[in-house]
Amino acid sequence: MNAYLKENSVIGIRTISIHANSLSAPLSITAEAMNALLSYLRVGPQFLDILLSFAGHGKDVEAGSGNLVYKYLSNGPNVAGIVEVQYILRYPTLSPANTWIISQTAVYHRHVLKTPGSFWILLHSTPDSPLQTRLRTCMRQWEHCHSCVRDGFDNVHFLALSSYLGEWRWFLLDLEKEVEALDAAALTLLTNPSPSSHSDHTQARTHIQHTIHTLHRRLAPLKPILQSTLETVKTLGVVAGKIVKMADEFRMYEVQVTGYLGAVEGLRERVERIGKIKGI
Repeated sequence: MNAYLKENSVIGIRTISIHANSLSAPLSITAEAMNALLSYLRVGPQFLDILLSFAGHGKDVEAGSGNLVYKYLSNGPNVAGIVEVQYILRYPTLSPANTWIISQTAVYHRHVLKTPGSFWILLHSTPDSPLQTRLRTCMRQWEHCHSCVRDGFDNVHFLALSSYLGEWRWFLLDLEKEVEALDAAALTLLTNPSPSSHSDHTQARTHIQHTIHTLHRRLAPLKPILQSTLETVKTLGVVAGKIVKMADEFRMYEVQVTGYLGAVEGLRERVERIGKIKGI
């Protein structure tokens, strides 16, 4: 790794991707290798928050953490400065059991202003994540098309956002189907004046109450996750606007995440309304 850190990149972009072998596993890197990496890049202590988030991955208390942290560093007289950004993207993904789970990817970016020079550390919850796979393809293309890299600041940020934000749409559509099924079950319970047996009625009511509780628990972390994502996208737009005048391109993702936030709030209100119906 030390040799890779010191070698020159043809396109000015170098990346290190580190992944866990599964959502519940630690990142596949030794403490010594991580210390060497952070020491070489002089990464600040804020990066430890990102590392620790993988240890607590899946905990609701972590849901709102990971907002973008931005820092400007002087690079000496008559030399372009350096900007550092880091953030966590949390997003829904289908598990091997074909159920939705919340996964995450972390991004650290060190960029030398007015040059294509960038160094990226990307942390993934699983091997061969969508971002890893797409980045390999893009790096091969960029090596043959240097002009495609532009100034090197925004390429991987756009790649990360486009790799994951779209998954929220399919996740929320599936979640809406579950809420609609709950709505139908509640309506059936209330409009059936003569159930076949008291035990059937009690069982149906218990099932509805359990479903309401489960949906509340699943919906609870989504709002802070999306609020954190929205703040990250907004800040990326501000930083990109200062560096490469690309703020408008992040606006699309800002609108997208705002829409997802509205959908989550709408689903939460529907579940809450069903739970308050007398007789449920």
